[in-house]
Amino acid sequence: RDAMPEGGTLSIEARNVDFSEREARRNIDAEPGPYVCIEVQDTGTGMPDDVADKIFEPFFSTKEEGEGTGLGLSTAYSIVQSHDGFLDVESEEGEGTTFWMYLPVAEDADTTEAPSTSNGQDRAERPPSGGSGERVLVVDDEEFVLESAEQALTSTELIRTLREQHPNLPIVAASGVADGRTDEALDAGAQTFLAKPFGEEKLRGALKEALRSTDESAGR
Repeated sequence: RDAMPEGGTLSIEARNVDFSEREARRNIDAEPGPYVCIEVQDTGTGMPDDVADKIFEPFFSTKEEGEGTGLGLSTAYSIVQSHDGFLDVESEEGEGTTFWMYLPVAEDADTTEAPSTSNGQDRAERPPSGGSGERVLVVDDEEFVLESAEQALTSTELIRTLREQHPNLPIVAASGVADGRTDEALDAGAQTFLAKPFGEEKLRGALKEALRSTDESAGR
C-alpha cells in the first residue's frame, strides 16, 4: 500500500540459484553453493539511493513520526540472517523496487549431518578473533562524515585509485544497495563486499578476509 499508493503489480517468484566463488564474494553473508531465491517485485514509487542504502538499518523510516517504527525490514533481515541467508535490494524512483531473499538449500538430515560450524547460531557464539594492530581507514559518503573537497571521487574511482597506488592495500567495500556497485567495487579492486546492515562479527570477518587475500597476493 505504501509502495504502490496508486496501485500496480506485485509479483513473487521463487527459483533455485547456485553461487560460484566469485558470485559469493558479492555479499559477505554468502557462501558458494545452492540457494533458494525468493524475489518480490513491485511497480511502485521506488526509492532514491540514499534511502535504499539505509532501509535495513533499525529505526530508519521515511514515514512521519508516529506512523512507523522503522523495524520492519531490519527485523526481516535479522530473521533471514538467522537462517544463514541474506537480502539484496534494487530500486529506481518511479519504476519500482525488487527484493531478493536468499536462503541456503537445506541438506538431507537423513543422509548428511551438517557440521556445527554450519549453524548460524554456533558461528555467532564463537568469539571474534582480535586484530594485530592494523589501522582501518573508514571512507563514507554520509554528509556527517565527509570532509570538504573541491573534487570528490566516486567509491569505485577511489578503490581503483587506491589499488593502482597501493597494490597490496586491503580494501573492503560496503553498501545497502544491490544496483551493480557490488561488481563494480570488486572489479575495481576491493577484496570483499559487506552488505548493510552488518554487525561487528561480519565486519571483523570481512577485514580478516581482505588481509588474508592481500597477504596471499603479496606472497607472505
